[in-house]
Amino acid sequence: MSVFDRLTDKSGYTGMYANRNEQAIDTTNEQVQKHATGHAKNFSEAPIQKFGVQAERPTKFTCWNGLDKHATGQKILLANIRTMDQLVAKCCTSCNVSPQPTFLHTPEGKAIKNLDDIQDSEDYLVIQSGAKYKKESLPTALKTKLGL
Repeated sequence: MSVFDRLTDKSGYTGMYANRNEQAIDTTNEQVQKHATGHAKNFSEAPIQKFGVQAERPTKFTCWNGLDKHATGQKILLANIRTMDQLVAKCCTSCNVSPQPTFLHTPEGKAIKNLDDIQDSEDYLVIQSGAKYKKESLPTALKTKLGL
């Protein structure tokens, strides 16, 4: 018997992986081959698996400077925002509004004071602290978008 035959003889191997093929066979799933290492027979029979982080899509909305008629809408993403103060600060920096207000407004004038009231793909106004909401001072681009 040659050295190669002795090294490749499976009957004499007693290491920790001697029965590795028997352990790899999945006997509970009928879609998997019984003589292989647990792979599906073909791709149409394979169970669907999702990889990566399964998370919800964050809310995305458009923020406008409520006192500038020539303002353009800024897209805001509610990712990594936990409080209303963080959201208002992010809207103020993107729309160049100062001093910072305490809440946002809808185009109809309703005050938004809670993060749960923010809807996806909606428009919101940032009106600087000390100023009042006026329908006449809405940005013209927002008026044409809403049909006002």
